[in-house]
Amino acid sequence: MQHKNKKYIIIKFKHKIYMEQHDYLKLSEDGKTVIKCKEGYKGAMVIPRSVTRIGDNAFANCFSLTSIEIPNNVTVIGNGAFWFAGLTSIVIPDSVTVIGNDVFSSCTSLKEIIVEKGNPNYCSKDGVLYSKDMSILVAVPCGKESIVLPDSVIKIGYSALAGCENLTSIEIPNSVTEIEDEAFIDCSNLTSIEIPDSVTVIGNKAFWGCYGLTSIKIPDSVIVIRDSAFLWCSSLTEMHFKHMTPIVFSDLAFWQLDISNITLYVPKGSGEAYRNSEYYKDFKKIIEE
Repeated sequence: MQHKNKKYIIIKFKHKIYMEQHDYLKLSEDGKTVIKCKEGYKGAMVIPRSVTRIGDNAFANCFSLTSIEIPNNVTVIGNGAFWFAGLTSIVIPDSVTVIGNDVFSSCTSLKEIIVEKGNPNYCSKDGVLYSKDMSILVAVPCGKESIVLPDSVIKIGYSALAGCENLTSIEIPNSVTEIEDEAFIDCSNLTSIEIPDSVTVIGNKAFWGCYGLTSIKIPDSVIVIRDSAFLWCSSLTEMHFKHMTPIVFSDLAFWQLDISNITLYVPKGSGEAYRNSEYYKDFKKIIEE
């Protein structure tokens, strides 16, 4: 009986030491997953080498977290892991093979994301995160004010620019064919955007909350505009469609968009067709250009 008590005390003591070493983090029982950062944590942090996974929302809202060192054992960074964190830069080790959605969304102080060259799935250029072959834009640091995407990009990924409220301009190359769901959500200082004529799909809520957006050009290559693509684009006064024949997109493509205050510009010779369309007739004006 005495031996059992002694064993219990040793285990309890070890557990106490463990919690003292990592009292700034809540880890899983096996110490391999970061579940949550201590509320109000300030300054720099080094993640323990036992960790192999950063869980969903683990560092979300850690406004005063200024830098973090991720060990080369981590393979997964979960959804929203650093959402609204105060990071200014971050290095992704070559061990990381999975990066979730919204990982760096609304990190308005983040200037660069650096990926170690040995990483098999991801890379970075000019501080921007891409898939390894640079065909997919994965995440733009929300501290950037402008960005020019390389010609290798064919897809602007899910929530890739989410919360980039500092962004005022972006150049999208003619290689891009798809703008995925929530790609530009809350890019509130983006005033205009020209979508190249290579794009065929604009995803759900792609420009949700782009309050500063006043003008947008939609090329005739676009055949799909999904639900709520322009939700809460309250400053939008001009839309330029290049389709000679009016296309009916999703019934909710213009949901919560006051089209009665928006002038629609269409190709010469197509104005009458747009004015007679149940889908477009309620725009403030329809002008040929």
